[in-house]
Amino acid sequence: MNKIKLTLLWCLLISTFVSCSKNEKDDPTPQAALDYLPTTAGSTWNYGGPQPYSVTALSTTKEINGKTFREMETKQGTTITKAYFSKQGGEYTAISFVPGAGTTEITMFKENVAVGTSWEHNFVQDGVNTTYKPKLVAIGLTKTVSGKEYKEVAQIEMESTFEMFGFEVPGPTANYFLAKGVGVIFSEIDGYGEYPLLNYTIK
Repeated sequence: MNKIKLTLLWCLLISTFVSCSKNEKDDPTPQAALDYLPTTAGSTWNYGGPQPYSVTALSTTKEINGKTFREMETKQGTTITKAYFSKQGGEYTAISFVPGAGTTEITMFKENVAVGTSWEHNFVQDGVNTTYKPKLVAIGLTKTVSGKEYKEVAQIEMESTFEMFGFEVPGPTANYFLAKGVGVIFSEIDGYGEYPLLNYTIK
């Protein structure tokens, strides 16, 4: 069970960075300023907390399941991992951040739904039936993190459950906060601490 919880922790740390497509010729406002999770190539985010980490948006993309996904690189100590993210129709989706989940698409955020709306993903992780249930808790918040005030913030809560020996076992609950034009500014995971955004650069 500890392995599963740690995998979920890693999933949540990485999955909160999802990419967007960009077309500045048609819209004078840079797309990054309109997205809750901008990942234009070269953008970086640095986070504190019990296990500090950094994320960099790469210039490479990959076609998966008929969609174009942006490649992201996460560094935590000497460990480097990659995942793939996409935004379509206001939905932010991630792939390959959950070991054993293969090409399962996990929608981490929906910006065009009513507050209180939840959605569900079911898949097999390390041989265990797993369910993630994100919910849009609030939108339009103002939140201060690391001494900086962010506006137009959305809060998402994610519950998790695992089926073990025929029983459904609850996993840790996570909350993460996304600021429009910035990305994830703060996340907290039951039993694993808080991860504030320390600094960032959006290209």
